[in-house]
Amino acid sequence: RVRTDIGILAPDSGSGTIVMYRTGAQVAFERNASRAYGIPYFAADFGSLWSEATGRRWFVDAGLGVYLVHRRSMVLDFEVTGVLPFSDPDQLGGVTSRLALAFALW
Repeated sequence: RVRTDIGILAPDSGSGTIVMYRTGAQVAFERNASRAYGIPYFAADFGSLWSEATGRRWFVDAGLGVYLVHRRSMVLDFEVTGVLPFSDPDQLGGVTSRLALAFALW
C-alpha cells in the first residue's frame, strides 16, 4: 500500500510543534491473510520535518506495524517507526508511534 500522510508532533524538549509529512509504502508480511485483523507489516518512507526553530529537515524512516482492522472500506493500524534525519540526527532523530484510521468514501 502506498501512502502519504501529514502529522503534528509535540516533542518533550519544548522546541515547539513539528510538522511531519512523508510518502512511502507499507508491505504486509502475509500475502493473502485469511483474517481482517492483526496483520503485521513493514513500512518505509521519505519525508520532511518542519518547525520554526529548525526549518525543513529531510529524513528517511522505517518501522513495523500491525493492521488492527483491515477491511475494504476501513483500515485501523498502529506503527512504531525510527526516524533518521539527513541533518541533526541527534536532535531530531528518534522513535515515533502512530495510530491511524483510513477509510474510503465509496
